[in-house]
Amino acid sequence: MAKDPTQTIPPEVWLEIFTHTTPAIHDRVAVDDPPFRLPGATYTDLSTKESLSRVCRHWRDLTSQQLYEEVVLADGLSALLTTLMTSDSNFGLRGNLVKRVVLPFHSTCGAPWAIAPIIAILKACAQIKALVRPSDSDRLRYSSFFDYEVEAVAFPSLLRLEWHYNDDAERSGGINSLTSVLRGAPNVRYLSISGADYPGYILLDRSPTLLSHLEVLRISTSNPHIIRVMCNSWTMPSLSKIIFDVHPQPHSLDIIFEHFGPQLRAVEFGRRPPINVEECLLLCLGRCPNLLELNCHTLWVAPLETIGNLQNHLPHRNITTIKLHNATPLLDAGETHLDLDHHSTFLASDALPSLKRVVLCGDWRVYTQTSHFKSVVEKLLRSGRTLEVCVDV
Repeated sequence: MAKDPTQTIPPEVWLEIFTHTTPAIHDRVAVDDPPFRLPGATYTDLSTKESLSRVCRHWRDLTSQQLYEEVVLADGLSALLTTLMTSDSNFGLRGNLVKRVVLPFHSTCGAPWAIAPIIAILKACAQIKALVRPSDSDRLRYSSFFDYEVEAVAFPSLLRLEWHYNDDAERSGGINSLTSVLRGAPNVRYLSISGADYPGYILLDRSPTLLSHLEVLRISTSNPHIIRVMCNSWTMPSLSKIIFDVHPQPHSLDIIFEHFGPQLRAVEFGRRPPINVEECLLLCLGRCPNLLELNCHTLWVAPLETIGNLQNHLPHRNITTIKLHNATPLLDAGETHLDLDHHSTFLASDALPSLKRVVLCGDWRVYTQTSHFKSVVEKLLRSGRTLEVCVDV
């Protein structure tokens, strides 16, 4: 009998091929995000992985690790639990292959008996690196669904937590409570908080919480109460980077920088249009003396040297890298080169004596073809700085 041709190719070659045909999980379990890039898609297409696993037994064995590395807990929970509790000949208990879990809030509402399969699945997945609690308000129409207390689950291997705050779910505690999950995840290093974009009171637990290893905090909510809880109740000794997707009001930003400013090494003002971004920059420069990297958008910021009171916070002696994003692809570089010319005059000055790198993120293809780009490069080089273009953002 002829040998199966799929088995004549070394397994590592097949695995490399499979990696290029299925969504890579690396970015979705990483403990940081590339500059100016929002977190990846909450739900990923798993159909390709399923199709590969059904080609033959050899491919099923090869793709087992990829097939189970990411699960969505919504439907078919009993069958999934049975599968994850089954041992794989190559990798042992399949539950240990799960690296990322997407858990919509509608899956954890209702009576304890209805949620029991979810709790059992989470306990069977001892190696979870990333947990996502996404927004699913269209599936949650009645807050009474969260009238029952929910069991807590420990996540000792969790490194990344993406949480869309749900006030109704929070009151049921356990796996529905942000604070409860954080306390059960002692090694979490990345936390993204969104939701609650209203100014009202929230139910978030205010008791002290130690997040010893948290390094990156992504803030995608402007709710002042959430920010106050983070600053007053959470201890984050390892926090070194904050990403602002939704810009808090200046008084909330002042509280954040007052508590964490001295320990921050990187701050990013992200993709969404900011409010009073110049004032945000002033607070950042004034409250973060040890900052090494600052990321912001050129089109939303007035020429830096024109910002009032800026000189009161200069020189900033530690910033080594500034990354600038143009927000949208450039169809006409006319206005943008004026902004960047103004920025480059400031960046080449003595206001930032340790600055070494200026990185342009986004689509700058039109601008880099102009004479203005060459003059900006030369200006920065004369001052001992380099200008780089990052085409991956």
